[in-house]
Amino acid sequence: MKLFKRGKFWWIDIHEKNKRKRISTKAESKTDALKIFNKILEARFQRKWNLEISGQDRRLSDLLERFLLTHSKARKKKGSYDRDVAAAKHLSRLLKNPNLAELSSALMSEYRDIRIGEGASSSSIRKEMNLLDHALRYAKQWQWISYDPIGKVEKPSMPPEKERWLSFDEEQDLMRICPAWLQEIILFALETGLRRGELIHLTWNRVNLDEGTLYFAPHDQKNKTSSTLPVSDIAWDILKSRYTSRRQNQQFVFISKDDKQLSGNALSKAFDRACGKAKIHDFRFHDLRHTFATRLVQAGVDLYTIQALGRWKSITMVKRHAHHNIDTLKAGIKNVNSFRRQANFKSKVPNLRYHKNLRHKIGTLWFDKSEQAI
Repeated sequence: MKLFKRGKFWWIDIHEKNKRKRISTKAESKTDALKIFNKILEARFQRKWNLEISGQDRRLSDLLERFLLTHSKARKKKGSYDRDVAAAKHLSRLLKNPNLAELSSALMSEYRDIRIGEGASSSSIRKEMNLLDHALRYAKQWQWISYDPIGKVEKPSMPPEKERWLSFDEEQDLMRICPAWLQEIILFALETGLRRGELIHLTWNRVNLDEGTLYFAPHDQKNKTSSTLPVSDIAWDILKSRYTSRRQNQQFVFISKDDKQLSGNALSKAFDRACGKAKIHDFRFHDLRHTFATRLVQAGVDLYTIQALGRWKSITMVKRHAHHNIDTLKAGIKNVNSFRRQANFKSKVPNLRYHKNLRHKIGTLWFDKSEQAI
């Protein structure tokens, strides 16, 4: 085996069983080409000595099929599983079902570029590439491969997070449009921060009206932990009203007109129609959860409490959901100003000596009385 360059790509010259084969690495840099060369060399070594871990006899279709069955379908909810299936279809369509040992960083870079050219979003491409990364980690556990054949491939950068929440004026406009059943659901989501799935699956055995709390078991939640959450006065009033008017043997708190469990898609469509009529644009049902977190931040609630109320795994997730507006930021600056005045210390700042207007505002906090006459 030897490595040589032809045109802009590096090639591998292979002699095997009295036959000569030349394979393009599709890599322009020698460093990347050497990585591919070494992987092929290792695979040939394993095959020569009848080593089991080679990946030569396992194809991408085998990997994705087993991963979807044993991991996605067994451990994820239907929506997440369906997204994994869709991602796997794109991988199979463009990668053409190679042996696992034939996967490479150059191949995945080409896949990424093709998907970008097809107009796929950065989020979709990252999910597809992450799915394959995850599946390959399982392949190592199953001893299908002995190393990661892809390595690190740069993924498309994510667009900046949008800052979208419902103002109180928008809330009033939306409530005027909505029918009574949808008003209750929207208001309950705003007051509790429940996800759409948690809301439509909420059952009466999870509600404690005496304590004013909701209980969530690990399988009820995205973070797979149990939680007991207090509810606001408005949310408690909604629960009390629905409990009083509930039908006999009614399992779910929020039901459809025909006394069945609400459909998530039907709820989202009704919500989107109402937002359209109220002229509220670029707003999804899940953004009600963002609004819940944002209002807590703007009310001065600390991030750790918000994390517990919203049941996010990390403070980073809270920051993605909660945002300040300009009024609360101004209030924060006012606190800085009052803190400085309360400190009542003296300090000399030479580079401000001739800024009389600024010196007047700072006053005795930064300058001696004798200096203020300058």
